[in-house]
Amino acid sequence: MDRHWILPLLLMLFFGLPTLASAAEESDACAVKKDQAAARYYNCITRHPSGTPQSSAWAGLCERRLERQFRRADRLDGCGLSGGAAEFSEAFSELSNSVQELVSTDQSLDAIVLEKVCNPEDVNLLDFEVWRRENGYWVGEYTFLGADGNPNQSASWPYRYDQYKGFIALKIEGNRLIQRNVFAYPPQDSERCTGEEDDVKGDGTCGIHGNEKIFSADQTASDCRGNLAGPFVTPFGTANTFTTIIEPDTVVYRVQFPDPPFLLQNQLTTLPNDQIRIRSAQGFSVPTQETSYLSYYRERKVTREEFYEALEQARADYNILPSDECGYDGTSNGPTGIDCETHFSDTE
Repeated sequence: MDRHWILPLLLMLFFGLPTLASAAEESDACAVKKDQAAARYYNCITRHPSGTPQSSAWAGLCERRLERQFRRADRLDGCGLSGGAAEFSEAFSELSNSVQELVSTDQSLDAIVLEKVCNPEDVNLLDFEVWRRENGYWVGEYTFLGADGNPNQSASWPYRYDQYKGFIALKIEGNRLIQRNVFAYPPQDSERCTGEEDDVKGDGTCGIHGNEKIFSADQTASDCRGNLAGPFVTPFGTANTFTTIIEPDTVVYRVQFPDPPFLLQNQLTTLPNDQIRIRSAQGFSVPTQETSYLSYYRERKVTREEFYEALEQARADYNILPSDECGYDGTSNGPTGIDCETHFSDTE
């Protein structure tokens, strides 16, 4: 393998893409000049093969030129990018050594790039436009359809799914996404009330009182491109979740069991701006993999105060008893054993 062929690709992955992305976001003339300086440094350093008597002196000359160009960019334009010429030069040397190892040991290129470039623990998700838009409090109008295309009818949750409301506190903290949901449901249609014990949850009356349940979803960065992963506990066991950025305004959230590989849900989220969020989830039966539901969520971002005011209003509109507030789990429909303050504590 030709070292001079592989270095440009590695440098593009290691330096070029993040720097150019920052320049585009910030319209930073300094960032552009640092990109140009980095390209000149690469051209300079590769004129002499490593290991020759002249290579060390030549590398020093290239580094001094790079430092001068970085300092000039800082002085003239002011730089919003972290790091400087010394860090760039040191990282280039490490990467160059890795390429030599790749050539001599036939290691995987992906392994070297990931080892040298990516530490998901250091990712700040707020560097990505889509997570800046997601961060905050959301109030939504929801419709949940069953496999037949009609509003869902649940045997274990006797409340209406045709029009209900959702309240989502979504906090981005470093490389973590922390999400806490409350869904509020209107009372069951009176003609469906049978007088049986399973007509209601808790102390309410069928056809008179609504109810609510909670969900939690936590994920962390799985790479340095803003994608996420994390566990999700279901009645069938713990599934894996993956969130992939498609565009700065679009993500896909996937839930599946790893072994055997059953798909539970694919959810598309679109944020045309930082005030509106539209979601649609396709659900699949385990283990038949046939369609089981489809959701249509329309959400708007609000302040923390508006969030809790809207939640209290929904409880009044749906006649939800105080004893049922945050009282039921979204995955099992059983009692949660916690109050709302505890549920939302990680997002405060």
